[in-house]
Amino acid sequence: MAPNSNSSTETPTALRTRIARAFARSASSYDQHASLQRQVADQLLIQLPRALAPAVVVDMGAGTGYCTALLQQRYPTAQLIALDLAEPMLRAVAQRCAIPAQPKERYGAAGGVAQAVQLLCADAQQLPLATAAVELLVSSLAVQWCDLKAVLRELARVLRPGGSAYLSTFGPSTLQELRAALRQVQPNYQANQFASADTIAHLARSVGLGLQLHSELVVRRYDSLLALQAELRGLGANTVLQASANPSLTPQRWQQLGQRFVAQGSSVSWELYYVVLQKPAL
Repeated sequence: MAPNSNSSTETPTALRTRIARAFARSASSYDQHASLQRQVADQLLIQLPRALAPAVVVDMGAGTGYCTALLQQRYPTAQLIALDLAEPMLRAVAQRCAIPAQPKERYGAAGGVAQAVQLLCADAQQLPLATAAVELLVSSLAVQWCDLKAVLRELARVLRPGGSAYLSTFGPSTLQELRAALRQVQPNYQANQFASADTIAHLARSVGLGLQLHSELVVRRYDSLLALQAELRGLGANTVLQASANPSLTPQRWQQLGQRFVAQGSSVSWELYYVVLQKPAL
């Protein structure tokens, strides 16, 4: 499933480029707006087995490295790979984890100084990792911007038998209030749609991965539509959520949208899925 289900003629390559640029632009502002992302990451990491001592750990969609730094503390002897599509995000990871900023395009690439955290500028849909190389993979609020089937196929390939992937992602009720207001203001607006739990379960099983999933609904109130827009822009998500096929809203319609948003209570739902994927042991 693509990150949105609109009828845009945008090619997959162009879409991935647009996503990478959006998050690259937001690297310097991301942490300022990422309170929900940190909350979700904390909840995801709580679920990791305490007795686990993996040799290789991947933080997929590392962003500015919030999870990476916590994984570095939790698994100090592991080879930790921080992977992201946007190189500026990886430079932020390097700063947070106090390592040289030397992003590479494939794991094990020669050159530079060996370090416990390796930065990998790569796409989750085409992981530059060896088959059956990863014992533990963590990805918090990243896979919703990907072709989910492609990502799960890659996870099934790179996980070792008995290995696990812990993911968080958005469910279809996310931003439902904003979508409702948009439909009232501009009925032909093509809004982003996130995969349902049933879709995730079906895709996981189709590639041979076991699955556990639980959901949580978080409702956050914003002072205005502009406040929500500022948060999405700071996270890089506004560009991703805005389908390329959509015409820009006129100033009048933006005003109408803001009024409807406030009339609906200025609240926004974030439906969160916490997913554990298990590759069967041999």
